[in-house]
Amino acid sequence: MMQLEAFAHGKVGRGVEGRFKYMLTLTHFNVSVAEEDDQVIGMITASLRPTLWHAGPVVLIDELVVDQTARGKGVGKALIEAIVEWAKKRGASEIEVSTEKDNEAAQAFYQSHGFKHESVLLEMEFHR
Repeated sequence: MMQLEAFAHGKVGRGVEGRFKYMLTLTHFNVSVAEEDDQVIGMITASLRPTLWHAGPVVLIDELVVDQTARGKGVGKALIEAIVEWAKKRGASEIEVSTEKDNEAAQAFYQSHGFKHESVLLEMEFHR
């Protein structure tokens, strides 16, 4: 857990450990990690949710983070494949993911793995 916290610190925000422990208790949440030499080099989190308009539940990739030194080595691809398998086993009808609108590298990565531009995501943030 501490290793994952250290890996994620600065990548997905502070105070990750408490939220992460809670999320691991949820049946509709998944986290997969990639390791090299007993070090976390990547992680992906996803959640499963029902919808009215899809034939099955929808999986949302919440975070995908790969250490800078491990990029281009298939780590992200392996993490995506892990979530695809998890989604299929749960009868999901699709997987959704969002990125910052100017993150062209992430968009190209997802498109190279079968994702398509299908919708626009709008956000309303609540600052705590």
